[in-house]
Formats: sequence, C-alpha cells, structure tokens
Amino acid sequence: MQIGGCADVAAAVLEEVLDAEGGGGPIGRWTEVLDEWDESKPELSCAATPPEGLIQPKRGFGLAWCSQPAMRDALGYALTIEESTDARMQQVESGYLLYHVARGTAYLLRPDGAWAGLAAP
Repeated sequence: MQIGGCADVAAAVLEEVLDAEGGGGPIGRWTEVLDEWDESKPELSCAATPPEGLIQPKRGFGLAWCSQPAMRDALGYALTIEESTDARMQQVESGYLLYHVARGTAYLLRPDGAWAGLAAP
C-alpha cells in the first residue's frame, strides 16, 4: 500500500490493516476488519482508477478498501499485487505479535488500536 499495509490472518477471517500515520513511520494505527469476500464476488469490488504504477486492491482487502473510504484514504493504492507469505500471529498480554517471516519484521498490535514496529530478535 502507498501508506501502510495489510496482513490477512486467522484463516482468512480477519484482516489486520496497518495505517502508518505520518507517511510510513514506525508507529501508527491498526484496524481489525471482517473479511466478507468470497469466490462468488468479483475480484474488484469497486470501479477505481489507480494512478499509473499503482494497483487497486482486490478480493478481501479490496472489498474492505472499497467499502470503507477512511481505510482507502489512509492506505492509498497498492504498490504491488497481493502475494502469499509466511507470517505468524500470537496473542500476548499487551495485544498481538505479528511476525513477517520472510522480512524478519515484527509488530506489536495493541488493544487500543496503536501498533509499533519491533526490533528484530
């Protein structure tokens, strides 16, 4: 995404949307969104015209992006097509830990909606 990112977790039931307030900084807000997309729905959920070099989100992220203008404004268009990756999520006392295995990046998602990038182990 232009500003922030998305992670699909919990067997495609919930999407974690990371909004990097302040243009990509290490601290921002996160939102849990119910994934209401299924194979019976079109891949593109709205008619959008991305600027050259950017991509309209599709499928589950696209449905949430199209139906929630605040999310669309906060995240912008996608920079690349969505791809499957290995990530781990674990509930901890202070919220959730989300770890992107391939990138070696970790995030703490707090119950109050704030998130912070964590240093690599």
